[in-house]
Amino acid sequence: MVKLFLDTKLAPARLLVLIAVLRECLFVLPVFAAYYVHKGVTAQDVFLVQGWFRLCVFALEIPTGYLADSWHRHRQIQLASFLWALSMAMLWLASDLFGLLMVETLMALACALLSGTVSAYLYETLRAAGKVTQVNLWQSRKMALVRVAVMISALAGGWLFVVHPEAPVLAGLGTAVLAFLASLYLPDVPRTRRESMENPLRDMLRVTRWSLHKDTGLAALLVVPSLFFGLTSILFWVLPVRMETLGASAMVMGLAMAGSMGASALMAWYADALLQRVGLARVAALVWVCALGGAALTLLQDNLWLVWAGAVVSSSMSYTLAYPIIQTVLHDRLGDEVRATVLSVQSMFTTIFSGVMLVLVVPLAALVGLETLLSLYTVGVLAVILLFAPAFMKAATRPALVL
Repeated sequence: MVKLFLDTKLAPARLLVLIAVLRECLFVLPVFAAYYVHKGVTAQDVFLVQGWFRLCVFALEIPTGYLADSWHRHRQIQLASFLWALSMAMLWLASDLFGLLMVETLMALACALLSGTVSAYLYETLRAAGKVTQVNLWQSRKMALVRVAVMISALAGGWLFVVHPEAPVLAGLGTAVLAFLASLYLPDVPRTRRESMENPLRDMLRVTRWSLHKDTGLAALLVVPSLFFGLTSILFWVLPVRMETLGASAMVMGLAMAGSMGASALMAWYADALLQRVGLARVAALVWVCALGGAALTLLQDNLWLVWAGAVVSSSMSYTLAYPIIQTVLHDRLGDEVRATVLSVQSMFTTIFSGVMLVLVVPLAALVGLETLLSLYTVGVLAVILLFAPAFMKAATRPALVL
């Protein structure tokens, strides 16, 4: 591990990780609903704003991925970092619903610009340094460090909000500005850029259709993980309600969130070592077991911390273990000129499925009850495993050809 930090060829990769960590210091995350209410909007408006954010991300995912394939990736990361810092400044200054919608629009654009771009830039940076075999290691370690940053900033954010409601946003603005300044030092990395003589919109749609064509073998790698991630995101919304019914206080909820981030960071840190030791098939099996076993534990237990542990294992840890590996498998099958676009397609599907779950989870919980909803979740996870896991494994283990 020490060699990773001593190798000067890896300086851009290290800088990219630092930028991600700074950007993900989300001090306002644990109190965002309270902060929005502080800005003068209603609790219902908070859901409206979040829905608008997801809609914008969905609309921008593929166009920004295509832009990253056609433009300079490091410039796109710089632009996104600037927009993120600008959105944090606007969040501080916003005073009504319209202002918050503008903030979420900028945040969505920044997130979309980064969506497939960061992973593509990291892959190409490691390839240029002769370390392409370490892609999964870097993806996993980056995710682990980001999780730690989220955990620490979330813990600090609750305390800062008590000191002053604007303090979490100002702290986030500070780290966002640092991330932007750091991004200015990212170098360009040699690669093949996409050049097309036809209309860019038509070319973008053609690449998207190509990525989903059955002959490419990519469809299962794009859709199945997104369906799985979208389904397991239910627990992110259900867990607080479930824990509240079991008597959890606000302090306990905060500790639970921090613990969730810490556990997933630990899993991410050792994900590559686990992959190297047991192989892709067994890691995939472990992801399925975690998702299903954790769901059952959440459903069957009335102990507060066992419910929390089940949710962490089923949702957070399974995602943390699976996501970097899926990204690496995709990288092995993509050329530079379509890499970010296809990665953005995968991200778009995740946004779609998680958005659908977000829309359905509240009315379903009200209609059938929380325990029945958790039962449906467990059945859903089992159905995804039985119906789609074979297709995913077949696609993931086929020879890695650059298409």
